[in-house]
Amino acid sequence: MSGGERELLNHDFPSRKRAELEEHHAELSGLSEPEVSVQPSADRWSIKQVLGHLIDSAANNHQRFIRLEGSDIRFPYYDQNLWVAANHYQSSEFGFLLQLWYNYNLQILHLLRFVPASSLEHKWLREDGSEVTMAFVIEDYFQHLAHHLDKIRERRTARHGV
Repeated sequence: MSGGERELLNHDFPSRKRAELEEHHAELSGLSEPEVSVQPSADRWSIKQVLGHLIDSAANNHQRFIRLEGSDIRFPYYDQNLWVAANHYQSSEFGFLLQLWYNYNLQILHLLRFVPASSLEHKWLREDGSEVTMAFVIEDYFQHLAHHLDKIRERRTARHGV
């Protein structure tokens, strides 16, 4: 069992991730609708769109976690730009997006408390022919989440000197 798998099986993992989630939720709650609606450039997402992307990521990974718990899986390609555009996050109310993102992640943390150790070795067979374990997918999900939340924090700090 790898170090990452041991960490995932530690019941402290979901509690630590929940604390991080709550910290980010509190920070994001302080943002205004105009602030989260600004697109830095035509090819960069607004904070609302980034949060929408994180909702899409949660939706895709939620399915991966459930399906990987049972067995190895193949899962379709996820086109992040298509999903963000199709969901029209830019025209959505930020408060709604924030609560959806927060609650979706609470559900993911809840389900991860019950993942059997044996499932962590199940493989996602990706379209490019590579394979990754469920343990990797879980770790990668939280790294991806942290990356985007850090970028939102950096954007806010650069804009306000906070």
